[in-house]
Amino acid sequence: MTDRTDDIAAVREDYSTKVDTVRADTSLSDQGRQQRLAELYVDASDRVAALEVREDEAAEVEHRTAVTSAFAAPDRSEAATYRDALDRTEAISSTGDASALLERAVSSGDKSLARAVAKRATEKAIGAPPVTGAADGWLDVVDAYVAAYPQERDRVQRAVDAMAARERSRNAAYQQQRKFRRPVKPRELGSMTGTKLRELVDRQPTSA
Repeated sequence: MTDRTDDIAAVREDYSTKVDTVRADTSLSDQGRQQRLAELYVDASDRVAALEVREDEAAEVEHRTAVTSAFAAPDRSEAATYRDALDRTEAISSTGDASALLERAVSSGDKSLARAVAKRATEKAIGAPPVTGAADGWLDVVDAYVAAYPQERDRVQRAVDAMAARERSRNAAYQQQRKFRRPVKPRELGSMTGTKLRELVDRQPTSA
């Protein structure tokens, strides 16, 4: 996942500097200072939100590109065969079944089926609860696929990383963590949020 943390930190630093400048400006009335702080806060919040959108979009592109590269049909002429293989792997519910099916696919030279098993195993590994260790067995299946087709190692690793990154980005803990990267609302704005802040920003500029 593309990390915009440095860009967001730069926005926050710029915002903090400007807030300090406004607070130190003795030519402003309380109303004028409040309006200017609201403008700064809304602008910085919008800039961070835009960076987060770009971060999410980049993660989706990386996920789509990496997964396609690693787990698309081995050859265009095998597209139908690969779809059938993917359908077969939908029934896989245990690492033992996955390992057995992968072994048969490799021994028979059925790369479409082997790739479909690896894709299914990767999805199961990424979706496994992190505290149970359940992902390990599925990752062993992925490793077995890579051992059989070592030329796929880099593509598979990229796909695993991209899938794991997207999974992390969707969980509640990550969304909560994001809140701490956003600009801190100046105390002068009190309990104003959302619409009230934007109404204040949209007012005619205060002369003092």
